Amino acid sequence: MHNAVRERAAGVNITTVYRTLELLEELGLVNHTHLSHGSPTYSAAGEHQHVHLVCRSCGSISEVDPAVLTPVTEQLLRERDFRVDVGHVSLFGVCGGCKEAE
Repeated sequence: MHNAVRERAAGVNITTVYRTLELLEELGLVNHTHLSHGSPTYSAAGEHQHVHLVCRSCGSISEVDPAVLTPVTEQLLRERDFRVDVGHVSLFGVCGGCKEAE
């Protein structure tokens, strides 16, 4: 990051940043996803929706098409009249690389 940008960013209160992100989400411009116990991750609302795969071992994050959840989302709609927001879905597990290392 350029030094001038870093210096300006150092003066911004983190609370202001998160309030701004909440406002942008209310306006439908960004979406958030929780990828761990930390702060949410934000993405532009117009981006292609995806499901996050988070490895609990190495911390890697990959994306898959939400169609992989279609059987589950259709069953929840049919049986519970519940509509899943796949833009907020994160699945936690162990990636292939970490599984092989075990």
